[in-house]
Amino acid sequence: MPEVQLTASVADILTLPVLRQFVVNRIDDVVTLGVGLAASGAGLGTSIAQLPGALVTLTQQLLTGQFEAALTTIEQARPASEEGRHGRRQ
Repeated sequence: MPEVQLTASVADILTLPVLRQFVVNRIDDVVTLGVGLAASGAGLGTSIAQLPGALVTLTQQLLTGQFEAALTTIEQARPASEEGRHGRRQ
């Protein structure tokens, strides 16, 4: 039986289409995750900034029995980014 010796460098291995696509997919996953985390951080900042004023108004309305106005306050305090998420897929 003849002796066979395979030699390949890392550069040769990376030229395989399957491995190249795997690396591209992982990079794409990391970028997508980063963009999503950045967007959620921006939405959280907006929500926290609106919370104190809306919370005071909401508490006052609930204590005085203005329940419909309290629901309106909750609706208005929601960030605009949440409005499109409920009821349909984007």
